[in-house]
Amino acid sequence: MPDEKKWTLMFYLASDNPLAPGVISQLKAIKAAGWHQQANVIVQFDPYTEDTPTHVFDVNISRKKSEPDKVSDIGFRANDSYVHNLIEDRLWRDETDRHGNLIRERLGRSQDYNHELLPNGGTGENGNHKEPSPQESLGKFLQFCADSYPADHYMLFIMGHGVVVGNDVFLFDEHAEEQTLSLGGLRDVLNEFHKSKKKGALELVSFHSCSVSSLEVAYELRGMANYMLASQAPTYIGSLPYRQILVRIFNSLEPNREENTIESMLRDICAYCFHNSKDFLLAGYPYDICLSRLGEPVDQSKAEIDKLAVALDKGLGVASFQDAILLAHLKAQSFQGEMYTDIADFCRCLYRQILRATAATEEQDSIRTEIKAGCEKVISAVRNNIVRSRLAGPEYQYAKGLSIYFPWTKPSDYLMGRYGEHEFVKPKEGSWLDFLDKYFSATMRKGVQDEALEPIAELGERPVNKQPNPSDELWEDKVALVYTQAAGQASPYALDKPIKTDSTDPMGACSCSSIKNYPRDTRRRKERKKALDKFPASLSSE
Repeated sequence: MPDEKKWTLMFYLASDNPLAPGVISQLKAIKAAGWHQQANVIVQFDPYTEDTPTHVFDVNISRKKSEPDKVSDIGFRANDSYVHNLIEDRLWRDETDRHGNLIRERLGRSQDYNHELLPNGGTGENGNHKEPSPQESLGKFLQFCADSYPADHYMLFIMGHGVVVGNDVFLFDEHAEEQTLSLGGLRDVLNEFHKSKKKGALELVSFHSCSVSSLEVAYELRGMANYMLASQAPTYIGSLPYRQILVRIFNSLEPNREENTIESMLRDICAYCFHNSKDFLLAGYPYDICLSRLGEPVDQSKAEIDKLAVALDKGLGVASFQDAILLAHLKAQSFQGEMYTDIADFCRCLYRQILRATAATEEQDSIRTEIKAGCEKVISAVRNNIVRSRLAGPEYQYAKGLSIYFPWTKPSDYLMGRYGEHEFVKPKEGSWLDFLDKYFSATMRKGVQDEALEPIAELGERPVNKQPNPSDELWEDKVALVYTQAAGQASPYALDKPIKTDSTDPMGACSCSSIKNYPRDTRRRKERKKALDKFPASLSSE
């Protein structure tokens, strides 16, 4: 049984994609932090280049073994100009030298772990076989750490492409048969780790990924870890200062250090990330970061969101309140092509708008009171969730820390189905998902044929024939059949600018989606309903 340490710090770098070259700088930062005998630092790095295997590093293991009586060497010497590398820290499987001798035996280290447990790959090459899925790969890495590096406390840092809520293109691996990790899959992996480790708590899950700081993620991972560090917006390679983060943890292990709590250390880490990322403003990139709790406050936030969702559903039936909801959605801080909205900022904007909305009856005034109370309680609950939230740059100046999935138009049935699998929206009735379904329907503009039945005389519009001729009807039916929800709203081949427009792009990149909630069928609503049994369900605007 390996010796138990105070900390095991795990870095899972999902870089089997074009991120890989930039990740090397982060590996160097981890190495440059030095070491402490009471802290394990374990890194998995999956490169992108063909014929290159996955690597696992026990960072600075050689230096620890060469100086067993030395407690630490934090950050190495300030005047040391030597460039340290990670090849000396690589954990070897059954690779041999030119004479057939095992590399690990020639290194002559005192082995505290069984190399047969090493996860994910070996000498297999990218592209020549299907690698483990991100879920399987992360699971094996965490199992290896639990078995080989027991500790009183754990931290997990995950780097990779983001967008996990309502999209599932998280930790994209080009060479895996199943290329991404779902939010439910992430919870399953962390649950297995939670059950398999002998003792100790997973204190922090840090996501070095885009658009992960959301209530859906926090709720899914509650009980799996104590804290989450993530961004609502895009994040970048280099934005997390791994060297300074590790130095802070190592310093807390030094003798005669002033006693402090884990939360105070995590607050410092969050501050380091924020201050380090300010320099991205020089390149025109804004940034935000949030440290949140994953315990009881998350349950309270969900409970208050569900109550607000019920109140908003009632508000959709009042024209002035529906307008207030739409305007609040428009004004609130949004992220990732309008897919996510900062929930506290939305509630703040809604509170102001609902005060101005006209209530014609006592019942409507009661609904207004319910929405106002819902906004107050959601803001209060989310504040209790958040330990620290910081932002840099005017683009995200209204960010409070946690987002919620809030597109303007109904995504594909596939994406809505995946979102419905998130624990945050179960049970569906009275949940945020229930509100979204009704929101998409209530706020959708009438089709052009339906609007033609209600001409505005002051604008010179004239009544139209309520019965279109058969050739026009046939044309509309044909268009309805071929123009499905899978069709893009713009083409990357348009001459204005060649950009990606599909929000399901596997790299998570997309242009801003339209905020126009238009029906995807030009036929009159009554005629569309009659034809539902003749056309795919995905064509319905309901």
